[in-house]
Amino acid sequence: CMTEMDGPALHRHIQENYAPLAKKMVFVTGDTVSPTSREFLESTGVRWLSKPFNIHNIEETVRDMLQERAFAVN
Repeated sequence: CMTEMDGPALHRHIQENYAPLAKKMVFVTGDTVSPTSREFLESTGVRWLSKPFNIHNIEETVRDMLQERAFAVN
């Protein structure tokens, strides 16, 4: 549970202070049903995992991010 800031505030903070890290984030959320949450997640361009998830979901997400990074460097 995030007590000091919500997901949008965290993303904004990282964008403003650590911009290179912003695209390397993966949000973990239990709320992809509400239109507000869904709109936020889609607007960031950042990946997310919806609870519940398993190790395969994590591996797949990390693998996809690494492949995208490899293609971006070339």
